[in-house]
Amino acid sequence: MTNLSRRWLSRRSLGFGWLRRFRGLPRARKWPRPRLGGQNFAMIGYGGCATRWSSLLLCMLGLVIMSVGLRGQKPDKLPVARELTGHTELVYHVAWSPDGRLLASAGFDNSVRLWEVATGRELRKLTGPVTAQTVLALHVAFSPNGQFLAGAFSDNQVRIWDVPLAGPIRTLEGAAEPLQALAVSPDGNRIAAAGKDRIIRIWTFAEGKLIANGAGHTGRVTGLSFSGNNQQLASVSEDGTLRLWNVADGKLIAAVGGHFGRPTAVLFHPNNQAVYTSDADGLLKLWALPLPAPRLLPSAERVQIAVSAPDGSRVMTVGTDRVPRFFNAASSQVEFTLPALPQTIRATTWSPKGTHLVFALADRSCRIIDLAQKKESASVEKLPADINTLAISPDGGQFALGLADGTLRVHQLGDGKEVRQFPAHSGGVLVLRYLPNGQLVSAGADKTLQVWTAEGKSQRKIEIGDTPICLAVTRDASRVAVGLAKAVRWWNLGDGKELTALPQTAAATALSFSSDGTRLAVGRADGRCAIWDLASARDLQFFALEGAVREVAFTSNNQALLASSEKIGLAVLGLASVRVVPAHAQPIYTFAVTPNISHALTASADGTVRFVNLATGALERQQATNPGGVTAIAVARNSAFFVTAGADKMLRFWNFGDGKELKALTLPGIARSLAISPNNATLLVGVENGQVLALNIAWQPGQPLPPQFGAAVQEYQQASTPEVSVAFPPTDNAIWLSVAGEKAVRVWRIAAEQPVRVLQGHGQMVDAVAFSPDGQQLATVSHDGTLRLWELASGKLVRTVNLAVQPQPQPLYVVAWLAEGKQLAATGLSRKIWLIDAASGNLVRELRAYDEKEFPRGHRDSVFSLAVLPGGTQLLSGGADGQIKLWNLGDGQVIHDFADPEVPAKPHAPAKAHADFVSHLRLSPDGKYLLSVGSSGWVKIWKLETRQVVHGQRLAQPCYAGAWSPDGKQLAITMQDGKILILYLPPGL
Repeated sequence: MTNLSRRWLSRRSLGFGWLRRFRGLPRARKWPRPRLGGQNFAMIGYGGCATRWSSLLLCMLGLVIMSVGLRGQKPDKLPVARELTGHTELVYHVAWSPDGRLLASAGFDNSVRLWEVATGRELRKLTGPVTAQTVLALHVAFSPNGQFLAGAFSDNQVRIWDVPLAGPIRTLEGAAEPLQALAVSPDGNRIAAAGKDRIIRIWTFAEGKLIANGAGHTGRVTGLSFSGNNQQLASVSEDGTLRLWNVADGKLIAAVGGHFGRPTAVLFHPNNQAVYTSDADGLLKLWALPLPAPRLLPSAERVQIAVSAPDGSRVMTVGTDRVPRFFNAASSQVEFTLPALPQTIRATTWSPKGTHLVFALADRSCRIIDLAQKKESASVEKLPADINTLAISPDGGQFALGLADGTLRVHQLGDGKEVRQFPAHSGGVLVLRYLPNGQLVSAGADKTLQVWTAEGKSQRKIEIGDTPICLAVTRDASRVAVGLAKAVRWWNLGDGKELTALPQTAAATALSFSSDGTRLAVGRADGRCAIWDLASARDLQFFALEGAVREVAFTSNNQALLASSEKIGLAVLGLASVRVVPAHAQPIYTFAVTPNISHALTASADGTVRFVNLATGALERQQATNPGGVTAIAVARNSAFFVTAGADKMLRFWNFGDGKELKALTLPGIARSLAISPNNATLLVGVENGQVLALNIAWQPGQPLPPQFGAAVQEYQQASTPEVSVAFPPTDNAIWLSVAGEKAVRVWRIAAEQPVRVLQGHGQMVDAVAFSPDGQQLATVSHDGTLRLWELASGKLVRTVNLAVQPQPQPLYVVAWLAEGKQLAATGLSRKIWLIDAASGNLVRELRAYDEKEFPRGHRDSVFSLAVLPGGTQLLSGGADGQIKLWNLGDGQVIHDFADPEVPAKPHAPAKAHADFVSHLRLSPDGKYLLSVGSSGWVKIWKLETRQVVHGQRLAQPCYAGAWSPDGKQLAITMQDGKILILYLPPGL
């Protein structure tokens, strides 16, 4: 204990420290006024006596009386539940948080400390300024809602901190199923969440009001991201789609099938012109916006056939009525129709110049239609077998038919006459195409693909391994693709070399190459129509149609796809501009982008992070970070470092420039979500056990890594689930949000170690603080003799009440609220207790000090503590005279003086509750018991109904304050050696 602390203690409580400092009789007859930081301390003495001789004699007399009285008491000791150690000097005050989870203590070591009661762990050490003069923490109080902690200090200031809460400060509800995906708008005004029930929900952040629901996904939503202008929301789902939503009303703007593998993350570019997505196939995709919307061509009949003109200007459809209808592809308007065909159509195609159509019918005939005349110009009748497929030669002069009997037959387009026939495939010709050089390529039931000269000679034969369903050839005839039951296989026609197969989960029923040969459209029996990038053999996007896909064809500009299915007829499907980056061979769990959006960093199951140039799609760098898989990643907002979490349960920090590891931390589990605060000072780590860690990551690049880098600022516990997602609002460093497999979004607060507010105005040390019952105001009292009221939200001084300022300031030691926050009680060295109207600051009543004639029942020495009884009509007070008094606030009279029969009273003096000073009083939570703490170490519990001591024990050293736990089962007692004892109370007390 510092000399200054001892001096303060001697004046405040006349404890043993004062006697130990006494070194014989002084020469001066005047009591020297000690100073703290240049301020005078008022002397506390018995009856206001201010001489050394009288003070010394009275103190020695008190100790003799104490020793006599204490020898007669042999109370049972309360069991010690826990000792809290950390303070280096005496602990002067203590307070329990409203939820009973935390304990706050004020010590002479210039610190207010926060403790987790269940474990005894010190959570925070909150200090005043470090100056050449010692600063003492004198008092602490929690706000009624437990969110704030106020500390009174001897440097004349009150400091208010956020309390590290265990639970959320707000909960946003409305979901029917657990939520896993979370996003906050860039302006911080909107929160979006989604999950298992596939519905996107949007709340206002300020009010927590649910304002929109977006329905459309058919699988669990796995990722969300707001646009930079706050107007759109992007979502990805296990249904493989990327969807864009209107934030204002939750309506769908656009959708695209984005991934065959499970999408894992999505991010809007801040310029609103691109969206990035990742998936379990190891792909990173870059989507240009806006996404095109599909367009259905109108049809009164169910469409069975749909084909596009070679120039893409028209589309012909045939429905169940067998009427050919011709649509303008741009406007979707019907231009004309032809008479109904006599039979069901088995195959059809346009001539290369779009002048003719050939229909193969179920009656084994063909009809040739002159589109200029809009009528039949020729026909082929009575073929020997069903027609499975047909194709028109590049010059438009001939057409070939593939028959079920395995023959290929070539006819003149002009008059329908047969030119030649030849056997092609045993079991039937199933698919057929002309090559630009006039050769034919066919595939048949014999599971072979063959290339034929115009004269019918086989040029190449390829075993395809399965029955072909559809076939497509690139415009330059360099490659051919065949659709099979579980794959699409394709080959170089020049050498017959097979290229990378494209696996399918359903039969490929229609194929089409883009005009530049870089992409392949695959229609499937399950209604999915997919676009593949042939260079990487990766899927670009897909469309979900109803019913098996029958036809697909790229438009001439490759910007759209014409597709028909069994149920929707013909659709014009706009193709999104997308770049596919095959970043990993294993799943990408998530990705992060640099602050300047130049690169994406992908986190993969292969244990590496890869740096993707978003402008070019190039993989520029690869770094192994976490063996077993990188499960989460974040980039510092100043790009100084990036951080990864992995299956190895490690959190690793890496220098962004050279990739060197800066620091590694062991986590309690696998982390699957990371978020960095806007000021780059805090990292949130969402761990699969439901724990969220807030870590200090403040670091100035170019400087050594500070020792506290990576240290825990706060810990939170949610439901134990692997699906923990965390996010910071872009405009707040203290508030964060989470979803953790529950049906709600939870809003949390990080309590900074720095005060959120410092109240300045008192002229001398601040002795005590008290929050109003509604938590809106804070009352403070000081050695300057004033009571001050402050507005908590703003820190504004509301009112100053001068109570003990004349003729010179006298300390006020305690303040308490009563009458449901309408009045205040304050007292101190003067022995008076003032009742003050909180609204006006006017005096309501004065509870008088001792006067032998006028008021003999008043306090004879300083009053150190007050306690208001339930109902607010009675008040308890205790102080340096060893007395505890019960007051009637209505008339200002003393109702009762508490007396411990084990404490002997002096002749002609009132009975005492304590032989020493009554340092502290606290009521039990139920208001039935009173705790009194004496400065010599005595702790007593009084039953208010009988006003008798029901328990008393003397601790091994002086103690200064006590507090009941909110459940009334434990006591916290502060000690001179800096310890805090947590004592169990006996049942029934």
